[in-house]
Formats: sequence, structure tokens, C-alpha cells
Amino acid sequence: MRAFVITGPRTASVVAVARPVAGRGEVVVDVERAGVCGTDGEFFSGEMAYLRSGEAAYPIRIGHEWCGVVSSVGDGVDPAWLGRRVTGDTMLGCGSCVRCRGGRQHLCADRYEVGIRGGWPGALAEQLAMPARALHPLPDAVDPAAGALVEPERLLHWAAQLAERGGWLVVDEAFGDTLTHYSVAAHTSQAGLIVLRSVGKFFGLAGLRLGFVAAAPELLAELADWLGPWTISGPAQQIGCAALRDRDWQAQTRQRLQVQGQRLQQLLGRHGIAAQGTALFQWWPEPQAQAFHACMAEAGVWVRLFTRGAGGIRIGLPPDEAGWQRLHEALTTWSQRG
Repeated sequence: MRAFVITGPRTASVVAVARPVAGRGEVVVDVERAGVCGTDGEFFSGEMAYLRSGEAAYPIRIGHEWCGVVSSVGDGVDPAWLGRRVTGDTMLGCGSCVRCRGGRQHLCADRYEVGIRGGWPGALAEQLAMPARALHPLPDAVDPAAGALVEPERLLHWAAQLAERGGWLVVDEAFGDTLTHYSVAAHTSQAGLIVLRSVGKFFGLAGLRLGFVAAAPELLAELADWLGPWTISGPAQQIGCAALRDRDWQAQTRQRLQVQGQRLQQLLGRHGIAAQGTALFQWWPEPQAQAFHACMAEAGVWVRLFTRGAGGIRIGLPPDEAGWQRLHEALTTWSQRG
């Protein structure tokens, strides 16, 4: 099979490698999509600290953010995994030490890190071997780009590294309610981790001005002292509590948004726009961003124009079928401009 392999600083190529075989407790995944992050860039440039510490060495097959379909299973693995869309943890602990038994395999001293540490091959290949215990099922409505996002174990590892230096990792989950399996909010008892949530995006209650911070109790006390009193009106509290308690509405809305988000990405793709994002919006680095913004505005479609940083365009979901049709017509006008 083909795989992307880095053989030295700024030296890499696609080469033929042996296909993985599922060992006991393992599966083989046909990779559907893989991401490339800053860690992978450091391996390519030669700046990755693991190269100096001996925890990694060239040649290395990168790719630790991925999704795919299980194509074979090894001994001791439930056959029900076959054909399932999955993603997986990056940190593969030994499974027997105190940290692993306590659910902190990302801190295991003898851990592998897929595509990073200890020689475990990464996902920039046609197939990937993974322990079944490290898999996370993906709903069919989750598109491949979303399925290959940064996995929770990687975020927890970064938080632990920052905590050792007296720092914090701040994770903004404002758009995270549609991908709950990627949330790290349940792990905020861990030192160095701060998670921000709000009811403004998924719940559609932006005007409520209600949000949350999750962190270890000691850190929450420090933040409360630093921020001072923060007034939240009685109606806002009542509405927010009602929204958070309505689990049936959340489940139905989550499913509906996943379908609509995929529809939006596909519509943009039919007009030659390779976008990425969440179930709530899509973004792409449009080279003619200001002209695109003006074209959409003329057609009654409002998009978010970014002129700093990576720049580009962000667009949300149309409110109804009339909105979908208006967006289609506006995109047709834009694509016909050449």
C-alpha cells in the first residue's frame, strides 16, 4: 500500500509499504481522511523535540488525526466493529500501569503515540492498525473532515505538558455541542485544562449572554476572584437551565444539524469550493474574499468576512428551503463569474 513517510528533515515521499495485519486486540482501518497538524510539521522540519529525546526517529509515518472504516479485526475483537466508521486515540498506554488503570493513558510513561512516539505507524497511509480499545465510533452524519479533528487524548496531553510548566490549555468548545465525543469538558479536574462552553451557537441563544467555564475547583476559585461578580439575569438562568435539561431536543437537533452541515459542504463543493468546518458552519481561505462577500450580500446572503490571520469566508446554515435556494443561486452567480 502507499504511505507518506518522512525520512529526514524536509525529506519525504509517498512510498510502498507492507499492509498492516490486525494482531490480537487490534483492528485494521481503511483510512478515509487524515489531518496534518503542527506536530507533523515539526517532524518534517526536524524541530520535533522527540527526535532529540530519542522518543521518535526517522523514518516516520505521520498522521494522528484521522477517521476511517474498520476492514478487519484480530483475535479477541468483537466482529461488530467490521464496517464501522471510527476515529481513535493518539495516546496508546500500556494498559497496566497506575496511570492507565486510572484512565490517564495519555500520561503513561511507556505509551505509544500514533504517528509520533515509539514507532507506531500513522494514518497518512491507505490503512492503519489500531487497538480496538482506542477506537471511537463515528455517526454516519459526521463528515470525514470533522472525523479527523484533533482527538481528546492529544488535548489532554498538551494540558498536562502545560501544567508541568505552570501553564493552561484553554479549549473553546463554543461549537462543540454537535461533536460531543470530542469534548474534554468531563476531564477538567485535570490540572492545566480550562474548557469554555456557551448556549449561543448550538442552542441558538446568543442574545442570552450565558456561558460557562469548566476547570479544576482551585482554578475556578482563582478565576472567580479575578473576574469578580458576573451578573446573569433570572430569565437567562431559567431559559439556560431549560435548554440544558431538554436532552431529547438536543439529540434531535444534533442529528438535524449534522445532516444540514453535510448538505452545506456538498453544496459549496458543487460550486468548486473546498470548505471545512462543523455542522454549524463552513470556512475556506477564499482568495477573493471581499469580492465573494459583496456578491453574496447583493443576493441577500450574509457571510462572515475574515481579513486577518488566515482570512477567508465563513458561512452558516440557511434557515429554510427558501434560504437554501437563495444560497444556491448566489453561488451559481459567483461561479459563473469565472
